Amino acid sequence: MPIEGMKPVRAAAAAVAAMREAVGPDIDIMVDCHARPSPAMGLKFGKALDDFGLYFFEEPCWPEAVDGLAKINAALTTPVASGERVTNLEAFKDMFEKRAVEICQLDITHCGGLSAAKRIAALAEAHRIALAPHNPQGPVSTAASLEFGFSQPSYIICETVHNDVPWRQDVVEEGFTIETKGRIVRPNTEPGLGITINEAEVKKHPFQQEIVLREFSPDGAVTDW
Repeated sequence: MPIEGMKPVRAAAAAVAAMREAVGPDIDIMVDCHARPSPAMGLKFGKALDDFGLYFFEEPCWPEAVDGLAKINAALTTPVASGERVTNLEAFKDMFEKRAVEICQLDITHCGGLSAAKRIAALAEAHRIALAPHNPQGPVSTAASLEFGFSQPSYIICETVHNDVPWRQDVVEEGFTIETKGRIVRPNTEPGLGITINEAEVKKHPFQQEIVLREFSPDGAVTDW
């Protein structure tokens, strides 16, 4: 919805205030809008959250609205992050040249793999834009995203998932080291991506279709809310 009023903005500010109070000043907080607001609403959310000292403010508006994203980034002290839905170098180039983001969230499974990701990262480095790979995925993508990140000068953080299914560690042996709080403290030292897939264990867990989130507007149209 292009304009929603202030009720959701106040709710977001209250939620982040509660988080900040709970974790204190030394824990970084990131807020992800998942590209659902319009540029106008994304700016309202961003301004309402700007004083909380967020690590970054993710996808505050539709990624194709690059001019709107740039307007939000220019208006906030909080760094704006986006890029997980962007799939080609030219689109990233437009985003960087308009200074729409301070943090590039390319996804190697969306943007064309490691070779394409290297080109995008080089462009981000030329614009002094930080790199935070998007990766809510499986162990192969996680290993590849981490190896890619560690190899780039602009790398700051990588999204990872480790407890999505209880048998995750049964199917893969990973080469990187994880601290108890979830921070990667030692990169992989093994050849390649540093992971070994146990194919016998994989066969115990055949593919099952994920239940896709379905949301509908009041008029019955499918939406991403």
